[in-house]
Amino acid sequence: MKTVLPFAVSFVVQLLALKYFCRHSMCIDNAKIFKPQRMHILPTPRAGGLGIFAGSLIVLSLAEPEGMHFVMSALPVFLIGFVEDLSSSVNPFQRLLIIAAGAGLGSIFMDAVITDIGFLTLPLALAIPFTVFAVTGVANAINIIDGMNGLASGISIITFFFLGLAAYIVGDTAILALSVALLAATAGFFVFNFPKGRIFLGDGGAYFIGFAIAELSVMLVNRNPEISPWFPLALMAYPVTEVAFTIFRRKVKKGRSPFMPDRAHLHSLLYKRVTRSNSRTSCVFWSMTVPFDAAAFFLLDSSVAMTAVIVTFVAMYLALYTRIVRFRTPSFLRSLSSGSRPIDWQSPSWDEAITNGVEVYKQKLGEGQ
Repeated sequence: MKTVLPFAVSFVVQLLALKYFCRHSMCIDNAKIFKPQRMHILPTPRAGGLGIFAGSLIVLSLAEPEGMHFVMSALPVFLIGFVEDLSSSVNPFQRLLIIAAGAGLGSIFMDAVITDIGFLTLPLALAIPFTVFAVTGVANAINIIDGMNGLASGISIITFFFLGLAAYIVGDTAILALSVALLAATAGFFVFNFPKGRIFLGDGGAYFIGFAIAELSVMLVNRNPEISPWFPLALMAYPVTEVAFTIFRRKVKKGRSPFMPDRAHLHSLLYKRVTRSNSRTSCVFWSMTVPFDAAAFFLLDSSVAMTAVIVTFVAMYLALYTRIVRFRTPSFLRSLSSGSRPIDWQSPSWDEAITNGVEVYKQKLGEGQ
């Protein structure tokens, strides 16, 4: 029931949201409005977070006390993201503040505070701001990788799976139940988002999932000292590396605001220069993530092993990024190329594709599809 119910609720809400928001032209990511990170041509609802939150809420509200405390902490995080999906007018700094406030509520309601980082025990005066920073960072990390069909949701499902598996191994039934509920609710969205992006995760969905992963991670480590505090970071090596490198690339290398979107994420480059396929790009990152997460799970009690997993992933990420930027695609990725020419995002043909996509969308609405 804890698996079927959140999946079913999420699935139904996704279906209803897809029909409603398309018909009323609300919460739509309109392809005619320029966004450098955009990878689609049809106007698509950014309301996927609504179904995930609803599906999770059904089960979490019944789990006492952790579930209700989790909902109370996560609610402002989801709401500020969903308001942005509806209006596209929320300042990025305001979003960060609200997510940080949610992390603060998690520290109060669920005692989700990072005090042990393996080699050092933090005093409470440092542990709370450090926790708020870490949770906010993970929430934004999921949002950063939300650029391909099934990429962010697929990575999140993998992470929830291994968090739940670790909770099962150590006998933490509460964290296991929360992980399963969140995994199932995310899966209810995934079937609409992959391989065809009929509905998008949106900021509400991305922030909520990232926040959920971060809070579950802190609670799992706090309640089970046999698990290395570096285990959750090893599971999230890809999103965290992406957001850290993005900040470095934008702020340090380019001297720009880290909040300014661009097309230089690894998934964007892999799409444009190698796979030229939205779904294949996501599959590459899933296949990169699973072996590292599996290694982290089998060595979850060793901080030294977790450090090795993280360092190895970061090294692989940087090596792959460097090679793709220099048009030196590794041989094991060349077979993924569709054989078509690289996409020119500024060409008249791309503008024409957007226009045609909008017309097809309007025609479908007129036919009641």
